[in-house]
Amino acid sequence: MKILTVANEKGGVGKTFFSTQFAFYCALKYRLRVAVIDLDQQANASRCLALKGLAVKAEVRAADLLLGTAEVGHFTDRFVYFEADDRLSMLEKQGDEMHGVFVENLLKALSQLESSFDLVIIDTNPNPDIRSNAGLLVCTHLVSPIQLTKEPIDGISRLFDRLTSISTLNSNLPDGIIGMLPNQVEAGAFQVQNGKMLIEAYGKLLIPVTEVKPQFYKDVNGKIGAMKAEDGSFLLNEVKSYAAIKRRSSVAEAQALGCPLWEMPNLQSWHEIKRVFFTVMERLQIDRLNEATADMLTLLDDCRNIYGAQSWKRIVRQFWLSDNSSIMLGLTPDKINQLRKLRAYVPLSVIAE
Repeated sequence: MKILTVANEKGGVGKTFFSTQFAFYCALKYRLRVAVIDLDQQANASRCLALKGLAVKAEVRAADLLLGTAEVGHFTDRFVYFEADDRLSMLEKQGDEMHGVFVENLLKALSQLESSFDLVIIDTNPNPDIRSNAGLLVCTHLVSPIQLTKEPIDGISRLFDRLTSISTLNSNLPDGIIGMLPNQVEAGAFQVQNGKMLIEAYGKLLIPVTEVKPQFYKDVNGKIGAMKAEDGSFLLNEVKSYAAIKRRSSVAEAQALGCPLWEMPNLQSWHEIKRVFFTVMERLQIDRLNEATADMLTLLDDCRNIYGAQSWKRIVRQFWLSDNSSIMLGLTPDKINQLRKLRAYVPLSVIAE
């Protein structure tokens, strides 16, 4: 089981958006068993997940996981959230001597969840108190959403100063830091300049996104074909960028409605964000069960035969990342749809190079 903490000392940078929408993506697109723990007493993640009933509310609340006041038990539901309540804001007032107890309680609860879930997402509060510290102390991985304004960028150094000290207690860090995720990005000169400053100062902490594009050609009849190497593998161009999420009205609307981004009428933001989500999920290296039948897996043999031994995994990965069927030359529409469904039944390790 992987534990992804979403943290930043600044509020309003997109922690809850990422926690909830990434949970929708992993649970509904890839059928992973996902739990969300809401450690922010404002309960925005809890409300979002409750609106459409896509996730099941656990009887145990998030505060109970730190207080140790309830047994977690086993879950048969594949998508669950632990609701926030006002008790979370009272934890800090119980004194420093209780902090270690809260962390131990949370670790115990997570160990009990291990048989029920593939991924636990912890949405933290913006204050550097016991709740966000607990999220950092128990996680296997970390994503830190930020905005390209001066204050959030200045807060990066404070967060990573905390991580430096916390890494002595959490052996998963710093290797488990997936990276910083710029959010609500706009094309204005101010944000462009801040983006350049961010890359110069913290480029190694951004999340790299790698995509491939087959090298196509048109013959004299206008028919599209793929350029191939001597062994028959498709020739590919590699495109590298950094993960970032643009400011789109549909993002806020989806959160207000409690629905996944891909259900919004305007799919522009979804076409952009799914690349980010796939990249983060890939970095988590979740050890899920292979639930595909032998017949389903023959699709991968078809891809190997069509795209070549050197290229087929990268082409299938690109399709699952982008959902762009135009790169799947040689596959019928029916097989493309089957391949689209297959991603929800196999671990991503089947296309790892």
